Amino acid sequence: MRVTSAHMLRLPPVLCSFSALILVMLAFFAGNSPGVLDNYDIITVNTSGLGTHLANKDTARTAIHTRAIIDDDCGVLDRILGKCSPAAPDATATSAPPPAPSPVQDKVNNTANDISDALSKKLHDFYSLYALAACEGDFTADGNRRISTCYSYFSTESSNIPSLLLSSLDLDLNLSPSDVGLPSTLKSALDGLDTLLKAFAVMFCIGIGFTGLAFLSSIPALALSSDDGGNGYTWSVWSNLVFTSTALFFLVLGGLVAAIGAKVAEGRVNDLGEDVGVGAVAGTAWVSMAWAGIALMVGVLLYWVWRVVKLRHELRRAQREARMAEEEEGRPRPMPMEMDMPPPPMHILRGVR
Repeated sequence: MRVTSAHMLRLPPVLCSFSALILVMLAFFAGNSPGVLDNYDIITVNTSGLGTHLANKDTARTAIHTRAIIDDDCGVLDRILGKCSPAAPDATATSAPPPAPSPVQDKVNNTANDISDALSKKLHDFYSLYALAACEGDFTADGNRRISTCYSYFSTESSNIPSLLLSSLDLDLNLSPSDVGLPSTLKSALDGLDTLLKAFAVMFCIGIGFTGLAFLSSIPALALSSDDGGNGYTWSVWSNLVFTSTALFFLVLGGLVAAIGAKVAEGRVNDLGEDVGVGAVAGTAWVSMAWAGIALMVGVLLYWVWRVVKLRHELRRAQREARMAEEEEGRPRPMPMEMDMPPPPMHILRGVR
């Protein structure tokens, strides 16, 4: 087969769909494990200030007091501060304790300021949410982020931020998020992020699958032409249009869910978490990479729309030419003898007169 300029004109959708496939896959698998495109998060929740206000809150003392074991061996404060002996008894208060003796109350009052320090050592500084996983980590001395562990949204382990906060304390207590300074409204906002990103991951995954099909189906179109005859070229154009438009639909839908959802969640978390030291920042690098791939797929779609319009124009022209040919065949033609017969002589015409 001789390569012509017409074949070269069919190369852009192949290159664009391949580039788009690479970009959306990178955006999809970013942050899947520590060290894999860590900066391409959809949203990051900063919890480094969580618990710093507990020392001045009577609710914190009450929560600790109701779960305390009133003895000198091991209490809740000792557990939080890491001073509990392994052999210490692990009993839980089954009913409201009597008024605490003054030595115990003094112990609570004297160590209340140490609670926030203990929580800050056990709680992670931030939680970054990606397309497939939620990762926890801490800030380094130079201000950079260091991710330690990632949890998949679709694993058996809970991957929402409130659950990760409590599990990081590693305490044998029935603590609730409010015990570590997380209000119920803020907990609800953080739980919503987990649901949002699960829905996004499903839609984006479908979009990536159809992007791959659009790339694969554009390769045979390089060798096909409307001049070859048959329906191969027609089927190729229409299949590419279907695959590309479906891929673009799910990619745009998933991209909007992630980008707009992260921006809305950023404002809500910042409003609700301002008093408890929790903030959020929506990612921009991920948005740039994902929407660059989506923009390439828009170009591919426009190309195949142009091909479909051109194909329909060629089909109409072929039908018009076929109809004209049929009309030419159906029109009566002069007899051959009449066509070859010379005109009569002039004297014969005069005699007729």
